[in-house]
Amino acid sequence: MANGLIVALLLAGGATAADGNPPAAPAADREALRRSCRDDAFRLCPGQVALMQRARVRSCLAANRDRLSPLCRTAFPAD
Repeated sequence: MANGLIVALLLAGGATAADGNPPAAPAADREALRRSCRDDAFRLCPGQVALMQRARVRSCLAANRDRLSPLCRTAFPAD
C-alpha cells in the first residue's frame, strides 16, 4: 500500500492540457487516471518508481506510451 501511495504522489498532476494546466476533470476521473498510471508505472518502470523521482517515472511512461493502459495513455499525448 505504501508503494501505491508513493507512485500516486509521483504521478499527481502528471496529466496536463496543451497549455500546461491540468485538465478540468472530476475527482473520480483523476483518481482513476492515477490508479491506471500507477499500475503501469509499477509494470513498466519499476526502477524509476524505486528511485521515487517523478520526472524519471513520467519520462519512462512517456517512452512506453504504446504499452500504457488506455486510460493512462490519455495523460501522454502522442507527439
